[in-house]
Parts: sequence; structure tokens; C-alpha cells
Amino acid sequence: ELLGCSVRIVVDGRLAVEELTFRRYDLVLMDRHMPELDGLAATRLIRANETAASSQPVNIVALTADALAPDVALCLEAGMDGHMAKPVDFFALEGLLRRFCSDRVLPEPLSSDAPSDPLA
Repeated sequence: ELLGCSVRIVVDGRLAVEELTFRRYDLVLMDRHMPELDGLAATRLIRANETAASSQPVNIVALTADALAPDVALCLEAGMDGHMAKPVDFFALEGLLRRFCSDRVLPEPLSSDAPSDPLA
């Protein structure tokens, strides 16, 4: 919200899938480890629903403490568009929003030291 975004939080993967059935979002930050349905399974369901509905895919970025290369690969294979390791750096998050929400009006950057590619 400090970065000018409307934020909606859901508590598990099943609710994330359900939420995306009814509302359109610019970006989903998907945790890998959630109750009911983990982030990988939720992403696969979201992608299957998008394909079935012929709808524009939502940007999904993993937000997880699992930061090793095999973990990142699992996220991408599930259909995520990127990966951001926890703990989240505020300026990296700002860069991520600018990358995936570039058509939205975001306030001026809070720092010129923000990484140009937060997923690198």
C-alpha cells in the first residue's frame, strides 16, 4: 500500500484460486507453503483455469524462503513468472511492482538504489 497498490490477502492456496476466479489482479505474490493448497498447486490450477477460459494470464511471482536454484525452477515449472526470496527487501519489491505493473501509475521510486531487476 505504501507503493500505491491495492492489496488483498488470502490465507491459503484454495482461496487464492477462488479469488482469481472472481477478480482480475495485476500481480499475485504466491507463497509456496500454504495450508489447503500449496503455491505450486494453486498456480497450476490458476493457469489451467486461465487456459480453459481463454483469459489473459495474471502475473504470479513466488514469494518464499525457498531460494535455491531447484526451488526457483519448481516455481517456474508450475507456471510462475518469477521468484522473490524472503525476507523481502522493500526496494526489491518496489522494483518487482514496477516490472510487472508498468502500465499502472506508481509513485516516484523511494530510492535510486533500488535494483533494476529484482528477480535477478
